[in-house]
Amino acid sequence: IIAATNRNLEEEVSEGKFREDLYYRLNVMPILMPALRDRTEDIPELSEFLLGRISVQQGGRPLEIKESAIRLLMKHDWPGNVRELANRLERAAIMSSNGIIDRDVMVSTGLEDMVAQAGLNLKPPKTLAIDFNDENMDDRERVIAALEQSGWVQAKAARLLNMTPRQIAYRILTLDITMKQI
Repeated sequence: IIAATNRNLEEEVSEGKFREDLYYRLNVMPILMPALRDRTEDIPELSEFLLGRISVQQGGRPLEIKESAIRLLMKHDWPGNVRELANRLERAAIMSSNGIIDRDVMVSTGLEDMVAQAGLNLKPPKTLAIDFNDENMDDRERVIAALEQSGWVQAKAARLLNMTPRQIAYRILTLDITMKQI
């Protein structure tokens, strides 16, 4: 039997809220797994794994998650742990018309609002190192990554990309990037 709980069973046994004999029967090989909020570096791999399962559930529809979506996922606190991540990804997969889950799709699921509400009470998120010269990153992803890293200040993002503010404003317009309202 493999079982999981978010309760401290040792404490529950000592308080008489959980049967001691059942505790020792189940506690043959305990595996302590930290909450998802404490291991955000696992989110990219977990997301890929979960999207593979979601793809099968949706009849084999190919699904792809972009770096901008991953960065947004890594900013969330995940009180519902992996189940919440799976539900959020399934919602994004349903809302994505072409199977590509990017920042805009994740925003449409309401995740950005939840991250903003959590606000300053959280520790700074562990973020992915961004290589703006990565060939796998398309132009849209590159601009979004620069905007996120610069706190959505266009002039700072332009400097990161070696552009002028006018050039990045044009790219934001032509790439149909929804600017985050601060």
